[in-house]
Amino acid sequence: MSNSEGAFSVLRQSSDLACASAIEQAVSEASDRDLCRVNPIAFAAKRGLDEEKTIAAFLHASRLGIFELSWNVLCPGCGGVLEAGTTLKTINRDEYDCGLCAAGYKPTLDEMVEVTFTVSPRVRRIGAHSPDTLPEVEYYRQIFWSSGVDLPETLGDSLAEFTVDSIELGPGEKAVLSVHLPKEFVIVFDPVTHGTQFIDVKGEPTNERLTNQTFRDIYRTDTLDVDQRLKITSLTFLFTDLKGSTALYERVGDLVAYDLVRQHFHVLNEIVAAEAGAIVKTIGDAVMATFPTPDRALSAALRMREAMSRINAERKNEDLMLKIGIHEGPCLAVILNDSQDYFGQTVNLAARVQGLAQSRAIVVTQSVVDDKNAVKILESSGLQPMMQRAALRGIADETTVYEIP
Repeated sequence: MSNSEGAFSVLRQSSDLACASAIEQAVSEASDRDLCRVNPIAFAAKRGLDEEKTIAAFLHASRLGIFELSWNVLCPGCGGVLEAGTTLKTINRDEYDCGLCAAGYKPTLDEMVEVTFTVSPRVRRIGAHSPDTLPEVEYYRQIFWSSGVDLPETLGDSLAEFTVDSIELGPGEKAVLSVHLPKEFVIVFDPVTHGTQFIDVKGEPTNERLTNQTFRDIYRTDTLDVDQRLKITSLTFLFTDLKGSTALYERVGDLVAYDLVRQHFHVLNEIVAAEAGAIVKTIGDAVMATFPTPDRALSAALRMREAMSRINAERKNEDLMLKIGIHEGPCLAVILNDSQDYFGQTVNLAARVQGLAQSRAIVVTQSVVDDKNAVKILESSGLQPMMQRAALRGIADETTVYEIP
């Protein structure tokens, strides 16, 4: 059995079978272009696969050496890849400049960074493994632009419409181009180095000579460096805590209480993962988790509450009463005690909101109830949030919060 056959065998055992089979088929049959910077979400949508299981399968495939994972810093203006690295640690600049857009951007993890997967050359060699050999149009498609840019099959025709002239140069080579430029604003652009010159063409036509010369939680060891600080423009935080856990230990004994708390952690972990979230840390009997959007966090909160009710019904008591708080907003991703963590007012507010919850209540902020997908969840569940004003420790003004009964 070859190394790649062995890797695929392990992948089928460690991942969802349908996802693993789709990946193996793609590696065998897909075009070179389709195996460069694969977006697992788009891969799942195209094949009707479960999104979370597909992401997990690609992560396993990367670990097994079938794919190579890449962290790509994107320009929010043109969608070009400003920098690509094998780990999150490579995103360590305060600002990234895009020559094409003539603008600098502070990196935001959720808006400017994508994770893609390219088939390993040990499994199958594709053109993108030697990008200098790609035709110009394919270089733009596979290397310059990110996976999130929806490029047409007629990209070559589109580029030709606004390209005056182009030339490919090898390392150290120089060229002189004589071109007739229109009386317009012209950009001289190098897609490899992202080097740019802007020329405002004026006056009468003449013969001028122009000279021109590019997450957390995916790998445990691939976290931010100690001194890194990455801004995230929007992340949803969910905090939970068990009500009366100290009394629970006194009432049922340490051993039984420990087993109950451990069962509660296991259930919460499964629900968070199923809703595309991640548990950042546990603090005593409390959990801090993150989600990409408010609706995912809300769905997880409702499922957590139902799960605790089922466990209590089985035990014929009310030992596990979960208090839950949710808030969405900007934050900073940092490293603390060798683990990725989050800081900022959004995190503080989410923790304070959880402190308002009584018994099995879920308390959320305005940003959560304003989310259109969260509203759909509440309406379909027949739940009506009850607004209240609350004073939160460390927050100067009273905050509007909503209790979901």
